[in-house]
Amino acid sequence: MTWPHPRTSSCALATIALAASALAHQPEEQVRRLYRGVLGSPPGPAELARGVEQIQTDGVGISLLFELVDSEAFRALVPDDDTFIVATYREILDRDPTLHEWLIARHFVIEEGVRSLLLAGLLECVDLSELAVDRDSALARIWLDFRPGELRRAAERAKRFSDLGPERLVRELARESARLYGEPSAEDLLAVPLVPSEPAVVDYQIYYGYLHSHTNVSFDAWQSGSDGPKEAYRYARYEGGLDWFGVSDHAEYISTFVWNNEWKLLQARADEANDPGSFVALRGFEYSNPLHGHSVVFNTERFISAFGAPTQRSFYRWLRKHDGAIATFNHPGEYDYLGNEFYHWAYYPKVDPMYIGQERLQAGHDFTAYTIGYGGEIPYINEALNAGWHLGPFTAQDNHSNGWGTIDDNRTGVLAEELTREAIIDAISKRRFFATTDPNLELSFQANGFEMGSYIEAGDIRFRVRCRDRDGEEFSLVQIYRGLELIHEESVAASEVLVVAELDDQPVGTHFYAMVTQADGGQAMSSPIWVVTQ
Repeated sequence: MTWPHPRTSSCALATIALAASALAHQPEEQVRRLYRGVLGSPPGPAELARGVEQIQTDGVGISLLFELVDSEAFRALVPDDDTFIVATYREILDRDPTLHEWLIARHFVIEEGVRSLLLAGLLECVDLSELAVDRDSALARIWLDFRPGELRRAAERAKRFSDLGPERLVRELARESARLYGEPSAEDLLAVPLVPSEPAVVDYQIYYGYLHSHTNVSFDAWQSGSDGPKEAYRYARYEGGLDWFGVSDHAEYISTFVWNNEWKLLQARADEANDPGSFVALRGFEYSNPLHGHSVVFNTERFISAFGAPTQRSFYRWLRKHDGAIATFNHPGEYDYLGNEFYHWAYYPKVDPMYIGQERLQAGHDFTAYTIGYGGEIPYINEALNAGWHLGPFTAQDNHSNGWGTIDDNRTGVLAEELTREAIIDAISKRRFFATTDPNLELSFQANGFEMGSYIEAGDIRFRVRCRDRDGEEFSLVQIYRGLELIHEESVAASEVLVVAELDDQPVGTHFYAMVTQADGGQAMSSPIWVVTQ
């Protein structure tokens, strides 16, 4: 039995689902079908009894399916991973994978060494664009049937992929991207009007946290012995001392154990941990595309993986459909194997409002970690800002083992009216944050009374930089930049500092940000302030 094509009618899907649901009440027959479909032979008595127990545990039979696909017996039948990838796409989606999909699948199947990861990613694909998080949808898709003839055809297709040399591979990817996912449309590239921000009417409080972290919901973190989201939120609050914290497990792994419905589980754990006024718990996901780069996304009801959005452009189009989403560009340079990670900052105005930041501090690094961008001359964030993106500097610990908030002292300081989900999300979406290597450094950067992250009118500008350390550590240097140009520098020697500077007649299209340095080497960088109108 092959799996239904994505365009199969809802009536047919309902019929298949009903048949699968009826079969679930005959667990012995379900076990036999799974063994025959995957291994081509019936289970022995012990295997039958154990399989029935697994089906009665998860209620669906997917755990047994995953186990069979990862078994040595199945690997003996289908030893070549590339053949397995093509055959699995044909079984689940009734077609060959695209070149993008094949490369993405190779990353998860071969590098992680677990074939069921591909199965899990495709299990939840609806129309190759979104992931459903619905147990019942899996009932219609719980058998595979790898026949010798199909495997031979899959092997032939896989060889055509694997025979592509590096240069031709890059060319073919570019052609396929244009053919299947389209060149940027006029609407994609249509500028979004930027209007001056409203002046601040409150004295903001500063709250510390970060958005990029993983728990045992992510397979790679599970392999490293990480605990689950409940412990992550507890640890971040009480051990890490964070005011707010976001869990963003890999989207490609959130659906791995579909019977647990981990997307909803993550939200439930965040809701349990959220304590307005004391601790804010956020749930998001990391879109982890091994060809085009990683991004964390928060404030959406659904999630998308690299299986559902194989290119950066297809991911951008998904993101545009989700008003209020916030996203960051993660660890730039780490997935630039093909020379097109994040399309090297090619500007897409329609998703510029959602992309609020780029990781500037990551996993124990300082500000030198990302000082050389794709061009090899200036930092990644400056390249992105010059391309037109409106980004602030973010920190991340990218936890793949325990230690949320204690791996290092790096923090993102958010200037918000109060410690609630709504206020934190609002502040982040307005880029009212700074990256710091000191866990309690306070920073405010204003231009004409507008706080960091603001859009202001052209003309004369009066800057105000205020910084303070809650432990009394002294600052040594305050700097203000216009793009890459250092326009003001002032040596200081105090734990609480106020620096004022003025510039005349600043034009539209410029942006400014502040850097502060402590005597012990601690540093912080503000989000920019942009000049957008006359």
